Amino acid sequence: MHFISFSTFLIFFLVASPLSSETSVEEEFFNILSSHKFFSASFLQRTNNNEQERNIHGKIIADRSGRFKLNYFKPLNEIIFSDGKDLYRYDSELDQAYVQPLDDLFKETPLGLFVLSTEELKQFLSLDWCKDLKSYMRCRLTSLKDRSFVKEIIVEIKEKVIHQLSYRDTFNQNVTLIFNNPSIEKIAPGQFQVIIPKGTDIVSFKNTLE
Repeated sequence: MHFISFSTFLIFFLVASPLSSETSVEEEFFNILSSHKFFSASFLQRTNNNEQERNIHGKIIADRSGRFKLNYFKPLNEIIFSDGKDLYRYDSELDQAYVQPLDDLFKETPLGLFVLSTEELKQFLSLDWCKDLKSYMRCRLTSLKDRSFVKEIIVEIKEKVIHQLSYRDTFNQNVTLIFNNPSIEKIAPGQFQVIIPKGTDIVSFKNTLE
């Protein structure tokens, strides 16, 4: 069985005390997200599909301008990044890079939580509930679109920073990203840069008429 990667990106009910009111919950949740002007962390991505599990380690950096960089370590060995306009996927082992316009990609994957504005997020995500579990807050979001790659997203927040998110996609895969040492400190622009070596086979899906 093949697993779908995060780029093709990125549950349950517990007995807990709900937060005070729907309005304050939504305000608090989106205020926390908007405070994430930058986000960086190492992570473990766990994908479950038909009782099979795949674990991959990596690193992520992102900002609200639409830039991000995902480094996937072995066995995937891929770098997925964006300059805010196009999406790049670089495979060093195959010496190939794929380029495509972002379009509405961020509205189809959990990456939107780290790169879109609060106003944009509210246009395609509905906050269903949040639960205060003392040491952290857990919230469930679902897509407002009839057809979306991600059916639901569960976000866990500790000390006003995202520490974990889980989602279920249209392939019925359950994906969990556990962030280690997450930070919302400023990220220098140079850290988003990826130099693709000369001679790399570039496959572009951009409209050649543009």
